[in-house]
Amino acid sequence: MEKVIQNKRGKKMRYLGIAVLMLLMLGLCYGDDFTGARPLGMGRTFVGVADDANSVEWNPAGIASFRYLCITTGFNKEFWGIDGDNIGTGYLALANQYKDYFGYGVSWRYFFSDVYLENHLKLAFAKRFGQKNEGFLGKHPLSIGLAFRMLNTGYNENNFVNNPEEDVDIIDDPVFGGGTSKWGFSLDAGILWKLSRTISVGASASNILQPNMSLENADEGKTPMQMRVGMSYAPNKNLLIAADGRYFNEGSSVISPHIGFEQWFYKHSIALRGGYNMDFRDGANPDELTMGLGWRLNKEWALQVDYAFLYPLNKLSAAGVTSHKFSAMFQIPNPIPVWDLSAISVTPQMQRLKPGDEVKIDAVFKNGSGKKIGKVSYSAYVRKPDGTYSLLAAEQIEDFKSGDERTITFNFQDFQPGEYT
Repeated sequence: MEKVIQNKRGKKMRYLGIAVLMLLMLGLCYGDDFTGARPLGMGRTFVGVADDANSVEWNPAGIASFRYLCITTGFNKEFWGIDGDNIGTGYLALANQYKDYFGYGVSWRYFFSDVYLENHLKLAFAKRFGQKNEGFLGKHPLSIGLAFRMLNTGYNENNFVNNPEEDVDIIDDPVFGGGTSKWGFSLDAGILWKLSRTISVGASASNILQPNMSLENADEGKTPMQMRVGMSYAPNKNLLIAADGRYFNEGSSVISPHIGFEQWFYKHSIALRGGYNMDFRDGANPDELTMGLGWRLNKEWALQVDYAFLYPLNKLSAAGVTSHKFSAMFQIPNPIPVWDLSAISVTPQMQRLKPGDEVKIDAVFKNGSGKKIGKVSYSAYVRKPDGTYSLLAAEQIEDFKSGDERTITFNFQDFQPGEYT
């Protein structure tokens, strides 16, 4: 087992540099209301999963459920097959944790066409209860999250096409009497509860304040609040099955069930995804079929590239339109930086475990500074076979004299078979 302790900010900055380079190679970073090629490829099921930076949009409680810095971005070409307009969406998000206190995330979503655009800026915070693996919540961690959302809508008057049979130009219409753009504010909230090692449930509500984004403040201009509930089941490290239910009212009540799956192959490096959605607006009607692929490079950090194909089964199918979603994700473990503390030995370095095996880990720390440290924090992680990291401990060493060594013992147990470092 390897004790992960960051003593050098330079190494972390190099990882971030790699992330920025790889993300920029995928194009400009925008976002849409359902973001991320991974959850989209799974049939838009993510509220009960919420285990990466896509959580900022799908369920803000999820940003407290993992222990690494995660950056994700994507660009999506919408409705291929429609002529006369350039419609696209995109997304950029970051999620991280501040010690053991809370998780935080920021995101930017963007929708654009030739004449219309939307911007969504979000700042999210989440708290996980059961952090120290003690008591009932230690075995069944519960996370809650809240997000503040700024919305902006606008129209590009330079691309307005006037009707030659009308005497009034579009820009002179009373609708645009107060301008061609508007800002609004809203709140999102979420909860994520891990019932067991294999089952999680979640719920989220977005646009709770239902801001009116109409330029004329018309009643129908209110952004509807949307509520979702979800569940995920992971019988093993490579298979994930998820289901979501969505409800909102947009003139009439809309109920939409979603199901999806994710299957990893070849040492958790290649993923196959699929999903199916229905719409109960006017009876039970098929709505969408989704498929997705993923590729993951697992090092000390992880790089993941995802693709999703969305095929409508509703009225849009008659027009032959489809949507293609691309996104990239970068993850690095997130220990607390400590400059004067180092782990000079960790035993065992690597261990192959069977489900349920427990292993004892001894780490020797040394104060390499020239002075006594009254109190210093450290974080310890185990790297799992699927490339993700599990937090062993985030504690403190007190009265650490210069040159002294301390041996600290950890006990670790997991139910994924494979090699742990």
